[in-house]
Amino acid sequence: MAKRPDKSVLFLCRKNDLQSQMCEGVVRKLFPDIRAESAGIDPTQLDIDAILVMRHAEYDIRRYRAKTIEEFAGQSFDLSYNVDPGLKREGIPALPAGEYREHPFPDPTFYPFTDEQELQQNYARVRDEIIEWAKAEFA
Repeated sequence: MAKRPDKSVLFLCRKNDLQSQMCEGVVRKLFPDIRAESAGIDPTQLDIDAILVMRHAEYDIRRYRAKTIEEFAGQSFDLSYNVDPGLKREGIPALPAGEYREHPFPDPTFYPFTDEQELQQNYARVRDEIIEWAKAEFA
């Protein structure tokens, strides 16, 4: 189990549309004393299915927005987590000061699915994995 950060954690991924946003939402709700943020290398819009599946579990991320890592330039975080399995540290420009760790979570669309219900189950699986990891990591 990792030592709980004193104040702040930044979750990183390529598009800041899915896993990093889910991590931010979970940590903000479960650990309100931790400043949780997320950012991407090439941000897009939030994934609508991520918003829905998080809301199902009473994590409201619908007002979140995709942010660039450059928005946090000059800031320091106690921890920065790369949660994107396809992103390597070398591909992250302007990494904020503080400890860097990798803990990738899968993209729910990479799991097989044949219909919308199965796709939502894939999103829920990733959400639940993030919740369990955050409870263990930051408790």
